[in-house]
Amino acid sequence: MFSLRDTTWKITDFGLASEGTSKKLVTSNYGRGKPSYRAPELILNSKSGFNNKVDIWSLGCILFEMVTGTKAFNGDHAVLQYGAIVVYIQELEVVVGRFFF
Repeated sequence: MFSLRDTTWKITDFGLASEGTSKKLVTSNYGRGKPSYRAPELILNSKSGFNNKVDIWSLGCILFEMVTGTKAFNGDHAVLQYGAIVVYIQELEVVVGRFFF
């Protein structure tokens, strides 16, 4: 958010955060965050748990939008597609690594 009084940008939370660390997973029964800014693990299955690394994802989406003027993802479906591509590439690297290394 931009503060007219201080003429500075501030990152705000609006109460959606939960206590978490990168070592301990947290679960939720509720959809958390705002569409287009949620990490794939928040969308796919909240029962599997998440940690504070999802905040880094959201920050990346915010910074992308600040620099380019457009959202990084048009909605949760686009985030899921990106997540699926990343998983596919990781699995492909494992398979290729077995044949060449």
